[in-house]
Amino acid sequence: MKKLARTKTKKSSPNHKQLLLHVTEVNWAYETRRIIDWLRESGARMAYLDLFCGAGGTSTGAEQAMYADSKIACVVLGINHDREAIQSHQANHPHTLHLVEDVCEVNLDPIARLVAAIRAQLPYIKIVLWASAECTNHSKAKGGDHREADSRSLPEELFRY
Repeated sequence: MKKLARTKTKKSSPNHKQLLLHVTEVNWAYETRRIIDWLRESGARMAYLDLFCGAGGTSTGAEQAMYADSKIACVVLGINHDREAIQSHQANHPHTLHLVEDVCEVNLDPIARLVAAIRAQLPYIKIVLWASAECTNHSKAKGGDHREADSRSLPEELFRY
């Protein structure tokens, strides 16, 4: 399969389009170097992997957090099955690597290698796995009765990570 790499840019411009990728389409060597350089340049002390990233509310909060005038975190990876949610996340987080994947089925090997590379090259960085699994279909969050029993099993997928 053809390996794709995104254009290196400091800021996203209206004409800049990132790729919406599946895990098999990522040029992992390039992305790993890019992410490590970004973490180094940012001065962040945490690298977030945002599962169920949706449109990016949690990611925005993490990236806006500051301590003593220093950036605390960079969201290095966002995964969501919904293409439109990922497009919204990309608009707000252009440096994040985005995967259009189901967290229940994504191949974790390249993600584990990314994390290992971050730990090896930037040992002071704390890795944060953030997983805001949806609750609206298996709770009363939408009002009324429970809706979808299958969505209750999503948090169980986190043991793979």
